[in-house]
Amino acid sequence: MITSRISYLKKRKQIKARIIALFSIVTNADKVKQWLGIECCFEFPSNLMRVPLDIKVEVVDVPGVEVVDSAGDDEYYALVALTKACYQAILQYNKQGSVALVYVPPKSSSAVALHIIARSSPKENKQFRNCTLTELKVATDAIKDFTSRICLRYGVGFLHEGLTKLDKELVMMLFGYGWIQVCVVPTSMCFEPLMAHVVIIVEPQGVYTVDYCKSTQIIQMMGCAGRPLKDDCGHCVKICSRQRKNHNLQFDRVITLQSSLHNFTDVVDYMNTDVVRGIIRRIEDLPSYVGRTFLYTNLDPSDPESKPLLDQFLTIVQQSLYRLEELECMSIDDSSSICPSSLGIIASHYRVKCSTVALYNSCLSATANMDDLLQILTKAYEFSDLIVWHKEKKLIRRLIKDMRLPLYKFKYNDPHVKAYVLLQADLLGHSIHKDMEVDQHLVLLIGRKLIQAMITLIIGVKNWPNLALIASELSKMI
Repeated sequence: MITSRISYLKKRKQIKARIIALFSIVTNADKVKQWLGIECCFEFPSNLMRVPLDIKVEVVDVPGVEVVDSAGDDEYYALVALTKACYQAILQYNKQGSVALVYVPPKSSSAVALHIIARSSPKENKQFRNCTLTELKVATDAIKDFTSRICLRYGVGFLHEGLTKLDKELVMMLFGYGWIQVCVVPTSMCFEPLMAHVVIIVEPQGVYTVDYCKSTQIIQMMGCAGRPLKDDCGHCVKICSRQRKNHNLQFDRVITLQSSLHNFTDVVDYMNTDVVRGIIRRIEDLPSYVGRTFLYTNLDPSDPESKPLLDQFLTIVQQSLYRLEELECMSIDDSSSICPSSLGIIASHYRVKCSTVALYNSCLSATANMDDLLQILTKAYEFSDLIVWHKEKKLIRRLIKDMRLPLYKFKYNDPHVKAYVLLQADLLGHSIHKDMEVDQHLVLLIGRKLIQAMITLIIGVKNWPNLALIASELSKMI
């Protein structure tokens, strides 16, 4: 997205810029080079790696679990069942001095580490240690997290966002030196500097409401297998359900870089930003701009195979234009000129979704109080990707009982309810579980820009000074 935008501005605004692109090995490197306008391109064969990588996909079915609910217990039971296959893979590649890196969904690293320890027999409980217990106790005395300290004594460490900086550094140091041979890491922390002889990627059974692991993260995790100057060959084992088998098999071969124009809701926000900035001024500018941005410029209208894809592209552009007009973020005059509205300017200035600004515009009223503003604030579409995990249902129920501003007609697995609960817990100074601290920090970051957009909407569009004072008080609290 960034590089394509720079290429567009170079041709449109005559801006001098140099692009240096580094990416994984792809089959269509020549097309990408032409698309980005790069003069020099170095392409390497797929077998040219510092350490050869052996990739294996293992399918494990959990009987009786067809679909995973992100807030239900099925996800937990499926993850426990897949831990058995994970433990067997660790034993298969566990050699003298070798280490295993296990990637699991967020909020489940400690549970998987405990299950790995529980599956080993009492005689084998020291097989993942590469030092004496006395040496390990001395090294782990400074760790504050009790569960992490106990797991490390069995040679199994884990990371998650709730650990302190010192705890994370100690666990990574012990794993890097080889004192512990297993480290369980959530996929959200896959960019931590860790390398291992074998990398195991665990994907639970079923289908998530929100995909927790992106393709870029999977490529990054696979790249952690194989330590230079230590391993002759790296191993990557992907444990998944049958529904995810075909998705994982595509990473065994060279990837073809494709367009990301599959969801027109993202195009709406990008389009609104450039309408406000004056880059898009007429309807005729849209196909060229969106096509260049999302790698659709190589479509040949005369090619019969490209016609369905070209029709889909034109449909998405048309839908995005109508959607912006429906949200009252822009207007089109008789001469096909596009003019931004006040709502579109607010969405672009505060980097807020156009649908969120339109929602605030329709839900706000002059008689709203602090409770109403807080509930309207957390209805934003920015919170829709907030995942409610299996064990957070009880935590949310417990927090709702202690809230000063109650909720009516809600669901515990609703991400907007989770955002509302975490935001009010911060306002009231209530302590929350450490697994939810990262989510609370994210909610506060998003909430700060949302409340500023709401204040601007109340003052500039609605002209309600009394409600603006209440919103300003809420902004100071957040």
